[in-house]
Amino acid sequence: MKMPELPQKYEIYALCEPSSMLVRYVGKTVNLAKRLQQHPYRRHNARLNKWWQGLQASGVSPEVVVLEQTDAAHWRERERYWIRFYRESGCDLFNIADGGDGIDFLPDAVRRHLSKIRKGRKLSPEQARAFIEKGQKAAKTPEARARRIASLTGKPSPNRGKVIHDEESRRRISNAHAGKPKSQETRAKLSAANLGHKDSLETRAKKSASHRGLPGPNKGRTFGVETRQKQSAARLGKKRGPEFCAKMSKLLSGKPKSPEHRAKMSQRMKGFKPTEEMLAKSKSARRALMQSSPEFRDRALSGISKSWNDPEVKRRRAEGNRKRLLPIRKEFERWLNTHPSEREPPTQAEFQRRYGISEGTITKWKREILKSRPIPG
Repeated sequence: MKMPELPQKYEIYALCEPSSMLVRYVGKTVNLAKRLQQHPYRRHNARLNKWWQGLQASGVSPEVVVLEQTDAAHWRERERYWIRFYRESGCDLFNIADGGDGIDFLPDAVRRHLSKIRKGRKLSPEQARAFIEKGQKAAKTPEARARRIASLTGKPSPNRGKVIHDEESRRRISNAHAGKPKSQETRAKLSAANLGHKDSLETRAKKSASHRGLPGPNKGRTFGVETRQKQSAARLGKKRGPEFCAKMSKLLSGKPKSPEHRAKMSQRMKGFKPTEEMLAKSKSARRALMQSSPEFRDRALSGISKSWNDPEVKRRRAEGNRKRLLPIRKEFERWLNTHPSEREPPTQAEFQRRYGISEGTITKWKREILKSRPIPG
């Protein structure tokens, strides 16, 4: 059976003058013996190296004092504490930073010095590759990730409001990522990270302003059969919430459709026949809305009244009625020209009931037919 890994211990140590025990340097390590062997060869701190070499030339070594032991979550805080403590006590420490292995804690003078000595320095391809690989490997460790998350938690993005890349750089980045599929693991992580996330009103307004006037990202794009099946399966049985439906209704209410949009809808719906179940659901939903929402009822009645009294609608309705009633009118003309003893049905009232024609329509037809008959000489 594999033994469980024990949490790694960090030691905060001090290097002291061998004669006076004055603290000159505070550091941390997980292996003190190894770190003491490395110190004479570390070149990032010139003052510490010079002091160490001077002691070795005199035949002595620094005194080492372990200040405390801590864990991975607290060693940065504790190292900074001890450095601050000894500096405030008057010790001239050789530490170039405030602790925590962070370049963010370097004084401005040290940063300017490092920038000056490294400016114009070029690495060979092998050195650059090794440097990148080392950085990538170090950045992927759980400790490095935890450190980045802790340093960014609760803070606004440092790039917020800044234009990081110009248009050419954005185009190159976009082309580099175009068509690059994401692994299932990456998709799962993105899904878990965005689950339940809602953009603020400010973010929504910015997105809306940036997209206004631009065509949709999928406009003119044709999806394959497999993609459409996946989209259909993902939406199947998924019901929109009342809040979303109310927003969409308010957004689309009174918004006229372009002739092109209407033509597309007409072409798509041509030959489509809704099932009885669809008609029943639609009627039931509309009836419920008419009863529960006075606003919807008033809007629906206003729309019906406006459409009913529209001159063009009236003309089309009359034309449709004439076409629909034309066979019945011809049948009535035949019935009227037949001898009363041979008529079927025998009476005008029964003819009206059989074909569902109003008395006014029958009277109008009768007047037109009798008027069109030739007058006997």
